[in-house]
Amino acid sequence: MRWLSENKRILTGLSVLGLILAAVSVGLGVHQDLFQRPEVLQAYLSRTGIFAPVIFFVLTILNAIYPFIPGGMGNVVGYLAFGPLKGFALAFSANVIGSLCLFYLARRYGTVLLEALFSPKLIQRAMGYLNKGYYLECILAVVYIVPGLPDDIFTAFAGLSKMKKGKFILLQLLCRPLTMYLYMMGINQLLALLATKI
Repeated sequence: MRWLSENKRILTGLSVLGLILAAVSVGLGVHQDLFQRPEVLQAYLSRTGIFAPVIFFVLTILNAIYPFIPGGMGNVVGYLAFGPLKGFALAFSANVIGSLCLFYLARRYGTVLLEALFSPKLIQRAMGYLNKGYYLECILAVVYIVPGLPDDIFTAFAGLSKMKKGKFILLQLLCRPLTMYLYMMGINQLLALLATKI
């Protein structure tokens, strides 16, 4: 954990790189007409066998621990690359596993992990919500239901709290699936629509 704290610039660099990669991927997808014809990308990736899904799965787990690809765009790529059902199954299961890893890491390393992964401003803002008397379970439900909210920091807070693992898993299973699927589908359809206008 000490290494992470001392090398926070590396994590920031990963975030910037992830943002650039996400923008380039969307640009290439629009240019290659992949949002209109996802079967082209799916056919290409099917030739890699299990390699592409495994790489996507591992990257999604890591992204759930520290979001280097912002805004759930990694999940959107999974929907495009592997189709609606397989893409969702891979993204959802990897997000649940990654969140569990973050939960356990926070429980093991405490506030040192928070300070290593998140900015003091974000920690202070999250603490502000908790100090106002909002229940952590309610906050987790909201951040898991609404895509794009900083669910990672509240997942880490859950690890620091006395919340039981079973309750944490239940919250994810109840609150994440439907909106994650709708978000993945909606963003893909929006990008497909934008591709027709360009």
